[in-house]
Amino acid sequence: MLGVTNFSPTVTTNLKEHDGTYYGESSDAENLLAMACSGGTFIELIQPISGKSIFKDYIDYNPTGGVQHIAYGTSIANLDKVISEFENKGFTVISSFDTPIAKIVFFDTREEIGVFTEIMGITKEGEKSI
Repeated sequence: MLGVTNFSPTVTTNLKEHDGTYYGESSDAENLLAMACSGGTFIELIQPISGKSIFKDYIDYNPTGGVQHIAYGTSIANLDKVISEFENKGFTVISSFDTPIAKIVFFDTREEIGVFTEIMGITKEGEKSI
């Protein structure tokens, strides 16, 4: 629909392999994931397969799909500061996972902006892959 054709091959991700959390508990959720960059925008297609996750919650409430989150990147060294800023505004981390390229945290900002907010703490390895 948007003319984006350069999606990566679809991979299966398991949050347990990345120390994933869901509302403070360990998560073993699995998802199908494909990614693309288009016009300076990073696009993720995420399809929940199993387990509890904010992605599964989204599809349960929006079975036709849609925009579940927006993401912002910061250096891994700055991530704790960003998390503190969100927490000082009353938001808590509701989901997180660690990958070699980024530590990722999600905040429930649906009431304020209509979608979740993802913050990616980009690692040195992640900087090389951008």
